Amino acid sequence: KEFAASLLRFEDIEQTRNDVWYAAYRQAEEAMKPEIKAMSRLSQWILHHTPWRLLGKDRQKNFRYLQKHLRDIALIQDAVPFGFPIQVKNRDNIIKKLHAKKIFAAIHWPNLPSSAKAFPFEHQMAKSILTLPCDHRYTEEEMQHIVLELRKIL
Repeated sequence: KEFAASLLRFEDIEQTRNDVWYAAYRQAEEAMKPEIKAMSRLSQWILHHTPWRLLGKDRQKNFRYLQKHLRDIALIQDAVPFGFPIQVKNRDNIIKKLHAKKIFAAIHWPNLPSSAKAFPFEHQMAKSILTLPCDHRYTEEEMQHIVLELRKIL
């Protein structure tokens, strides 16, 4: 059950069942609880067999493309990123429209554990940030598609 979403995504070669694996991923993520335990043998194997330098180069290339075209809303300027964080108004509306276009931007920190009264800036910031995908799986053409669709929405 722990790897159900990952396996569904792995098997979705044609990317026709994004709604299924993404829903499973969200459900699994919401059920996660922080705990201290040893890394699984599978995680160790994956880390040992992943070509990090090559993947990092692809991510940097995709990050640079998004940075070039979305500099005005970029939150960070240089990294080997997991994604490309941006700050926008009407984030929830924007992310719904991106998801409808099968662009799976992520929302981080949807529910901050602190009070909004004590940390108003942080809560406001968390409501305006989303992360665009830019990892090694994507091509420049896919980055162009993301920029084009986002600019239409904005």
